[in-house]
Amino acid sequence: MMAGCVYYVAGELRCFTENTAIQPDNQIPIPHYTICSEERKGNLDVWRLPDDFKKKLITAVANSITLTGRQKARLAELGFC
Repeated sequence: MMAGCVYYVAGELRCFTENTAIQPDNQIPIPHYTICSEERKGNLDVWRLPDDFKKKLITAVANSITLTGRQKARLAELGFC
């Protein structure tokens, strides 16, 4: 486990073939319509993350040493945590 991120070992989930760290402090906003459009074009596989992902994300945000209090509050307002 890595504090401040949600970490999956390669193959732990079918969608991650390589070790994958999901970092809540490394946000790249992608509009929902772009995700839907690219998925329809066949350029993107959309996967459902496990039911415990949100709990792991909340823990990662709480343990982050790089997110400010304001950033943590913003993620909470958006419903991510």
